[in-house]
Amino acid sequence: MRKGTKKMENREWKTGNGKPVNASVAICHSSFFIRGSRFSIFLLSMCVSFGASAATPASTPLAHVPEGFGKAKFGMTLEQVRQLYPTLVPAPFVTSAAFFKSPHLTRYWMTNVDVPGLKPKSSVEFRFWKNQLWSIIVYYGGKTYADVVEHLQQSYGPPTVKNSQPSWTLGKVTIITSPGQMWYSLDDGDISNDVRREFMEAIQQRQQAKPAQPPALATATPPTSAGASRAGQPPERTAPATPAP
Repeated sequence: MRKGTKKMENREWKTGNGKPVNASVAICHSSFFIRGSRFSIFLLSMCVSFGASAATPASTPLAHVPEGFGKAKFGMTLEQVRQLYPTLVPAPFVTSAAFFKSPHLTRYWMTNVDVPGLKPKSSVEFRFWKNQLWSIIVYYGGKTYADVVEHLQQSYGPPTVKNSQPSWTLGKVTIITSPGQMWYSLDDGDISNDVRREFMEAIQQRQQAKPAQPPALATATPPTSAGASRAGQPPERTAPATPAP
């Protein structure tokens, strides 16, 4: 790593604004949770990107496939992107887009970015998986969702999945919209497959590590002998048998 470059930081998938994350059942980005786990938010947000291409086989013509964001292309290393965008800094720990704790994940972002077709300026997060640019998230807080969808349609054509949270499958790239959190993302499909494999392995390990449930307490059988005690009373003594005359 070049001298002076900050050490890449590991993060966790989580959200900080408490808003619901857009969801569809794909791997299980849905209603599958691990109680008390930070993975639950990731399941809601990330299964969407993995499931968008599986939901509908049709895709927008390849001529519209995005290669990244601006000069940054999918698959570039962190150092290559930093050379193109020197203002990159480590992303905040709390964002509205979920992230997953892994030694392979690094998150950087820049603010006050001119996104073509969108005004005012936005914040853009770059996520690297195994030091390859994997996901680009545009936080468009100052714009309406309708303006964002119109911009995406003008750039990439009609969405592959048409609903209240439209998504695009463009070759190996998936675009996900999240109106509740006011962001949209562009994800590289090949790198996403590797992310999904590690994520599912982590889920399985969490499930296997759950402590076994304690056995149910046995119910005491009430005494039935002649000397059985009444509630709160000492046991009665039985009178000796009277011999026959």
